[in-house]
Amino acid sequence: MDEYQTPEPVPFRLGLAGEETLDSRGIRSVAYKVDGMLHLDRDNLTLEWAVDRHTESIGLGGVKTDVEKFDYEDLVVPLSWLMEARLTRFPRRLRLRAKHLDAFEGVPGEKPGRIALKIRRSDRHRAAAMVRAINLARVQALEYTDPGLLVEGETPPSGTH
Repeated sequence: MDEYQTPEPVPFRLGLAGEETLDSRGIRSVAYKVDGMLHLDRDNLTLEWAVDRHTESIGLGGVKTDVEKFDYEDLVVPLSWLMEARLTRFPRRLRLRAKHLDAFEGVPGEKPGRIALKIRRSDRHRAAAMVRAINLARVQALEYTDPGLLVEGETPPSGTH
């Protein structure tokens, strides 16, 4: 097996729906911003993120803006839990699909067993390298445990035998 090289972390954003309310006290708009970083080590993916909540209130007393920053959070997902990692162009997302519905539980914007990380255009090459590294690590882990798991006629990625 080739010497393992850790890919650079990939910055991402998560989309969360905001909320607006209108009542006798005025108008209140809440928006969320979630910035994060995706890391890969030999056996695990680590997602770390921070949430900012921006609240704007308009009422008889005027306009009030409040920004609340929440503590950083993280989640470690074993590579053995992943079924798929891919990068899409439009929209530009690094999409992860897991074998377990609760694999990304707690990450803002996750759906059962999957998550889509928004990637800036300037980070697309870094994200592509991450997807390649994730998929290579998954294949190497499968071959390590059972070399017969490759589809007949497929060639394993270079450096795995």
